[in-house]
Amino acid sequence: MPPQADEYGPILAYHLTFTSYGTWLHGDDRGSVDRKSKDIDRKYVPPNPILHEYMEGQLKHPKVKLDAGARRIAREAIEDYCNFKGWEIHAINVRTNHVHLVVEAAEPASRMLNAVKARATRILREEKAFPPDQPIWTERGNKGRIRSERSLKRAIKYVLEDQGPDI
Repeated sequence: MPPQADEYGPILAYHLTFTSYGTWLHGDDRGSVDRKSKDIDRKYVPPNPILHEYMEGQLKHPKVKLDAGARRIAREAIEDYCNFKGWEIHAINVRTNHVHLVVEAAEPASRMLNAVKARATRILREEKAFPPDQPIWTERGNKGRIRSERSLKRAIKYVLEDQGPDI
């Protein structure tokens, strides 16, 4: 498939990242991103215990932590779907509260991100890992564009080696 491109040139792959429901809120100790902000300097939301407590109070469902079985189901669902679509997976790591996926740029990033989240959700529910009314993932995710072989190698290393110990 021809690579995707934007105004900056060809995109070889995407580093897609998405979190499980309720596990990374504004005000979190790790910081967060305000996607509504147009000001690049204000996109980063620093840690803020009061904001974090407020955001936790806004949750309508329990936070989702993926146990070993749910991680296996999500990983297999994503791998199966990418294989079905002919998308080459360069790296995947399903953690207890987030997923990293480095995948060839076969389609627009938003479409690929939404598709893998939807497939993982469907299979997790079919396997009874979560009830039908429980959101599993946060609404959006990060869609990093990878433009060079060097960046691709760094993203793969980050996903496979820099996420902490195997779980």
